[in-house]
Amino acid sequence: MLAGNAAGALAGTVLLETVDVVRPGARTAIVCAGAWGVTIGLFAVAGSYPLAVTLLVLAGVFNLAFTSIAQTLVQTLAPPRVRGSVVGLFNTAILGLRAGSGLTVGVLGAIINVHWSLALSAAAVVITAAGLLLAERRQA
Repeated sequence: MLAGNAAGALAGTVLLETVDVVRPGARTAIVCAGAWGVTIGLFAVAGSYPLAVTLLVLAGVFNLAFTSIAQTLVQTLAPPRVRGSVVGLFNTAILGLRAGSGLTVGVLGAIINVHWSLALSAAAVVITAAGLLLAERRQA
């Protein structure tokens, strides 16, 4: 998992730095988060090893894009006098939510199966991203 996700992050870095396709913004970050959730959900139910690795590479690309864009937005939109605090809070929240998700996926996985637990967690990400995208569209 780590190698596939790292390869995706490397590919994402090259893609984001060389191809001017992805425009940073709230909508792009939300779409990338949703796409990350979809690829992780498909990974959880993948029946073949090559497909699973491919999905992990794609997940790494979407994860890097989402994280980079979100970090950029936080740094740019935070008022200068509290920027350090806002960035620190953002990083604490995003890393804390990932650790919490790992715990819930693990505990739920012990009860129902790790594959289904991961798929449910990914579905929660996709549903949240869809809700945020809908709210962002209404606001725009």
